[in-house]
Amino acid sequence: SDATAQQVTWSFHEVPTEAKATHRYVGKLSYIEKRAAHKGVHCAANVEIETDESVHLPWLGALPFFTGIDGIDQTLSASAPTIHGFPMRISVTATREYSGGEKRGQQRTMTVRDIHEIAGSVDDH
Repeated sequence: SDATAQQVTWSFHEVPTEAKATHRYVGKLSYIEKRAAHKGVHCAANVEIETDESVHLPWLGALPFFTGIDGIDQTLSASAPTIHGFPMRISVTATREYSGGEKRGQQRTMTVRDIHEIAGSVDDH
C-alpha cells in the first residue's frame, strides 16, 4: 500500500462491568491517511468488545479490524493480548472523511447468542 498516516491516536482500555467474569473493552482510533491520489482522509474507528471468562474458550487473538498501514496495524495488534475471555459481542464503527467531502461510515456488530459443545469435536482428540 502507498498509504501513510499522520496524527495517529489510539486508545484502548478496559471499562468496569458489574457482571462477574465479564469484561468490556473500548478502543478509539483516529488518523489522517495520505496517498498519492488524494490530499488526505480523516479516518476514525471505534471498537467495543464484550467478553466472558466463564466460557472456557480463548480470545480470538486479534482485533476485528485493520487499516492496511503497517505502523498502525502493529499498534492495534499490541492491544489484543490485553483482552481476557471469549468475545460475546464485538461492535466496530468506522468513518472516512475526505477533505471537503462528506463523512461516510459503516458499523458492524457480531454477537454470540449461543454456545454449546458438540460431542466428538476435533478438540476431543
